[in-house]
Amino acid sequence: MKKILFAFVVIGSIVACAPKLVTPEVTPEPVTEEPAVPAMSEMVSSGKMIFNKDCTKCHEAKVIDNFTTAQWGGILTKMTKMAKLDETQTNQVTQYVAWELEN
Repeated sequence: MKKILFAFVVIGSIVACAPKLVTPEVTPEPVTEEPAVPAMSEMVSSGKMIFNKDCTKCHEAKVIDNFTTAQWGGILTKMTKMAKLDETQTNQVTQYVAWELEN
């Protein structure tokens, strides 16, 4: 019995004194995903506000994706005159529509 107890003490001492294996902590690299949709510029944001405010005075807002860039050229030429938008506002709405068509 003393031999078994002595063996446990020796083995316990060896295990306790053995160097510990330390696994290095792996910190995952932060994932930087590109936004699915690029952020709007000030001009595009202003164009969106004008589009939603002025282009819905007489009718519902058109779904931008339902028309091509060429079709929007004709629509915007006619409708910006009817909405009495100045050149800056017209450029802003045009930029907004182009931004929507790209995204």
